[in-house]
Amino acid sequence: MPVTASPGKTGTAHKLEGRGYTNKYVSSFVGFAPASAPRLIVAVMIDEPSAGAHYGGEVAAPVFSTVMGSALRTLGTPPDAPGDNVILPDSAAAIREET
Repeated sequence: MPVTASPGKTGTAHKLEGRGYTNKYVSSFVGFAPASAPRLIVAVMIDEPSAGAHYGGEVAAPVFSTVMGSALRTLGTPPDAPGDNVILPDSAAAIREET
């Protein structure tokens, strides 16, 4: 199961070619977990993503989630907080973790 909430930062950068920017990107996400007592830092950088999307949150963050979730499970790190501690506004649809 992927990490559902972890502190991190996305990044999307245009690549330079010659004296100008191209339509090529580097997408990134760097984060740590667990949030309350960090044990791991994972940085994901994707050079020239080719699946249509190019923003770090769309391309690199899902990779971070999968890698970090697997690493935390391998280390036997318990969840940082219960999954039922999120308060949603009345207008928000319920968000549920897949089992």
